[in-house]
Amino acid sequence: MESHAGINVSILRLLSCCPHLRAKWQQERLDRMDEDPSNPLVYMQAAALAQIVVDAYIAADRDWLQRFFAELEELLTDRAYESDHELLVVGVIEDLEKAIRWAQLDVAPFYQLLGPESRSAWDGVVAMWEEIGMGESGVRPGRGTPRADLCEPPGRRRAGGASRPVARTRFGREHSAGKPRPQQRCCRFCVLLGVAAP
Repeated sequence: MESHAGINVSILRLLSCCPHLRAKWQQERLDRMDEDPSNPLVYMQAAALAQIVVDAYIAADRDWLQRFFAELEELLTDRAYESDHELLVVGVIEDLEKAIRWAQLDVAPFYQLLGPESRSAWDGVVAMWEEIGMGESGVRPGRGTPRADLCEPPGRRRAGGASRPVARTRFGREHSAGKPRPQQRCCRFCVLLGVAAP
């Protein structure tokens, strides 16, 4: 019997829509350093889920997507899961939107599958980024273009042309292959906050 220790219940429900991707999700989770069931990193679980959804879409594995988005809508509207609302919006929807854009996919097929509550959350995430002045480019006006080697897709960092998995601890330090690394400008948040590159 498979253990569910340390896995957020909402993430488990979403994974139940795509059980064939569970092993890929587990590996993505481990790549993001979420391996301790006594101290789960639920936002890493959500980010890993968003990434495997996009990876499966790219691989033309799409039969389960309608169930997945229907379950996401159910979780967002079910008061029993109200405590996971922020995780579902910031962790799943925002990371999904970012992963889709990083993969340079059209958002329309995903957006069409959203229910009213999840569509509203998606629109809110997009509006938030537009309001703070960072559109699709991920660059705040007047800040210039981020270095391509520092702004990679979520959970990935380019080194010598190859991507390797990285993860952030709750305290913002990056880890790659288990070794602490200095924090780098790697995402819209880092650009917004002006975190200096080494």
